[in-house]
Amino acid sequence: MSLRRLWVAVASAGIGFAVAGAAGGQPAPKAEPDAAKGGAGAKGKPTDRESRLAARRDSRLNEEVAAVFKAADTTYLVGDVARATEQFRKVLAMAPASNYTVRAMARLGDCAYELKKYDEAAALYRRAASAATDEVTDEAEVATGVRADYMVGQAYLVAKNYTTCFGAFRKFIDRHPGHPLVNMAYQSIGDGHLGLEQYQQALSAYRMVGTVAKERTAAMTRVTPGGRLYLRVTDADVNVGETPRTVRAIARTSGGDEETVELEPMGLRNPVFLGTIPTALSDPRKSGDLEKVFTEAQAAEVRQALADARAKVKAAAEKRQEAAEVERSAEKITNPAGAEKKRAALVAEAEALEGTAKAGMTAACARVDQAMGALEKIVEAWAPEQSVKALAKTARTVKPTTAPAAPATPGGEGDPGVRAALAGTLPTPDDVVGKDEVATAGMPAAGLSESDVDKVRLEAAAKATGPETVDARLTAVSVWARLLKRQFQRLELTGKDTVEIEYVDEVGPKGPQRVIRKDSLTVASDAVIGLYTRDGAERVVQVVLGGDVLLRVEDLDRDLTGGADAVTVTLAALPKVDTRAADLKQETRPATQPTTQRSTPGEVSAEESAAAAGAAKVLPLAPEGMPSVTVELRETGPHTGVFEAVVKTSATGLAHGGKTLPLAPGAQLRLAYKDASAVRHADGWVLALTAECLPDAGGEALAVQFGQTYLDLQAKLKRAAAAGEMGKIYLELGLVKRGKEYLRSAQTDCNEVARAASKTPLGEEALHHSWQIYFYAGLLDEAAQAARALVSAYPQSDYVPDALLAIGQVSLQQGERQVEQDKASGQKTAMNRELQRAVSQFEELVRRYPRGGRAPEALFMVGKAKQLAGQTGLDTFERLAKQFPDSAFAARGLAQVGDYYLGIGDFGRAQDYFGRILIDYPDSPDLGAVTLSRGVCQWKTGQIADALASLYKVAEEHPGTKLAADARRHINTINQARGVGGGGGAAPGAAAAPGSGAAAPVMKKE
Repeated sequence: MSLRRLWVAVASAGIGFAVAGAAGGQPAPKAEPDAAKGGAGAKGKPTDRESRLAARRDSRLNEEVAAVFKAADTTYLVGDVARATEQFRKVLAMAPASNYTVRAMARLGDCAYELKKYDEAAALYRRAASAATDEVTDEAEVATGVRADYMVGQAYLVAKNYTTCFGAFRKFIDRHPGHPLVNMAYQSIGDGHLGLEQYQQALSAYRMVGTVAKERTAAMTRVTPGGRLYLRVTDADVNVGETPRTVRAIARTSGGDEETVELEPMGLRNPVFLGTIPTALSDPRKSGDLEKVFTEAQAAEVRQALADARAKVKAAAEKRQEAAEVERSAEKITNPAGAEKKRAALVAEAEALEGTAKAGMTAACARVDQAMGALEKIVEAWAPEQSVKALAKTARTVKPTTAPAAPATPGGEGDPGVRAALAGTLPTPDDVVGKDEVATAGMPAAGLSESDVDKVRLEAAAKATGPETVDARLTAVSVWARLLKRQFQRLELTGKDTVEIEYVDEVGPKGPQRVIRKDSLTVASDAVIGLYTRDGAERVVQVVLGGDVLLRVEDLDRDLTGGADAVTVTLAALPKVDTRAADLKQETRPATQPTTQRSTPGEVSAEESAAAAGAAKVLPLAPEGMPSVTVELRETGPHTGVFEAVVKTSATGLAHGGKTLPLAPGAQLRLAYKDASAVRHADGWVLALTAECLPDAGGEALAVQFGQTYLDLQAKLKRAAAAGEMGKIYLELGLVKRGKEYLRSAQTDCNEVARAASKTPLGEEALHHSWQIYFYAGLLDEAAQAARALVSAYPQSDYVPDALLAIGQVSLQQGERQVEQDKASGQKTAMNRELQRAVSQFEELVRRYPRGGRAPEALFMVGKAKQLAGQTGLDTFERLAKQFPDSAFAARGLAQVGDYYLGIGDFGRAQDYFGRILIDYPDSPDLGAVTLSRGVCQWKTGQIADALASLYKVAEEHPGTKLAADARRHINTINQARGVGGGGGAAPGAAAAPGSGAAAPVMKKE
């Protein structure tokens, strides 16, 4: 994307390029006096005349350099990049160490960026950043150096060299931790991960956007109910070890709520910690009460008590077995008294163990029942619709089904919500929760869903916990406590509340010191006003006289009590506006002056900021001389923040509160509201909007049947494609309910277009999207059926390779499922029918379309199918690399071969394959894992120096990831074997950890 189109002038952050004149900035370096010319300068100190001449030459040179740079910059701004490049090079040739060196170098990088020479642009940006050393004091040069350092990563990002761009952005963040461009660096990191379809990493990066602020603004001291409150703590004493630690902050409201927020470090040995908590407009509710009821530590204690009780039962059984053996032994005949005494002692010991075990088991069951009962009380008070009574009532009204239930994998095949969505029915309230969301110690590998927990709750309400049910209920109550914590941990606010943030510094150079740092926030929100129809369903821009108008104000900070509050608005009558005069004024308005400087994408110009500040004037509630009435709006319910009132109009005006507001056709009705406290505007900001008044002209009724044109069907299909992709993303992110809704809508539209536009290119495309949507939802049989329909109806379609690949993928997944079932039943894995079918289908695709884009992926899938069947698949991966050497799947296939040899201990051959990937496929997204594996192979073959270099490279380029952790673990092992301590630290030459000290927490409102 062109910088000229995307970039705008620099914002108030002060990043950009301000062209200094001859008198601006610092002068160019003074030339040394020529000693060969003789005079006093030859003997030592120059004369006054020589000094004046040298100063005059420096000034003239500085003026010439400034003029050339200004001309070059103007040339670049108007789009003549090639000529601008020559002029910027001339600036560097004229004065290699002037006040324009960094700016000229960075502009050369911009020119290369415009010409899409991204590697050259990155090198020029890097040189410009290096030239901005500590000796440079010119503010424009320093700012340019920072921006150039950022643009190194931006150039690699646009070139889709994601691995290198991540490293560049991470280094920029480390070098400039408080600079506003750090926010854009996180944004770019998120874009890179999104391009790689690494959605979790993208979300992590996007959450960091906005957490860095150069200076604290008034908006950062205000929080809007319903948004998220972001907290930042800087404490260099905490995160100084190999394992990142977290800190905690306490948020207290004047209304009585108190929540503890855990803040995560931004990276390894990073002194900045970030955390977030949702807020809501509601009465105070302390989620910390849930931790008082049941925690993971208490669950571990109960599990240990159960284990001890079962161990004692087992020991008692062994004692009784010993007593029985004594009864049958020869000693019973030779020494009856002694044998009886020994037997009685063993029986007594067994009885004592059984009694202790029974008491421990009873106590553990009681603790589970007690925890579940306490949680039930909290739920009944905070969310009565989720109480066990409501669940029991719902269970009685639901009719059982006789159909067999498929495994309920979230978002996959067998998910009842997805099947119901695609069948055209609404999803059930029981939204499935993935195992990653509720997994905890002691749980089954598959995890528990919310409906599973509800079933256990219903059973517990009917029958007390016993030895046979204690394990399942303990797991359920542990999962339930975590679900409730996540659901109810939020900060409840009202408009009159203030929020106090407290951070307790427990780590310091002198040991734990409870030094409390505090910060405070106020509650504020931006109000929204509107005129609506009587039912409130639609906003109106014209008022029909004789009808009803709904006045609505949404202002969360005016919710002050637990009841319905009230606000006041003003209605004014304005005369008819001559739109022709307004249009003429708009046409004669002078055009906006073009920007003279550009900066990084996403920033706004200083001119725009100044214009916005000038436009922020407080309007009157009612224009001077215009009739008006005031109307009181009542809140729609407790803690809604929405205020409404209905006013009635007539053909002559509006009457309210004993006053009449005259209105006539053509006049305007003006609604004005004073927002006493806002986030983006000054206090007392007045919001106003107008609606034209129209007479009631009646109407007529017509019966018209509309047909679906080709354009209608085309738009519907594009809408379906977009909805399908959104549903896929939501399912991958674990947002099952929302994903199901998108997939349901997309599938309905696809089916309709496929029927209405059969035997046309549009119907062909509809079938293509149809099987894709089924595949996204995990409905494999339906996806294969839709793909076969496409191949049958459109055998010459360009989508046939994609359809054949999808059919093979369905067979592959079904074959994989059969392999897992065989393993679970103890059978040997083999090439089952589905895997054979998948191999045949993939090979057919490669045979029919050997030069198609899907052939490499199909061949890679053949190798995966052979691996699932217990084979190596090496021949297939070698064939893939030979037949399709330029494909990204060739690198993945070679990585599979290398992993195989690494697994069997053939480190030399594995190293050859990993090295081949690094040389032939430098843009592979798996480069980090390949480098790590090669480092392990080098270590195992005795190449210690090369191994350490590879492992350090992984640790530095992938900070905070599992790859970096594995690399440091191997580094520690190697250094311990060599007798070197502290192997897990940074590579030689890395910067030391920042010093101790902390600053007050800084809050950021979303």
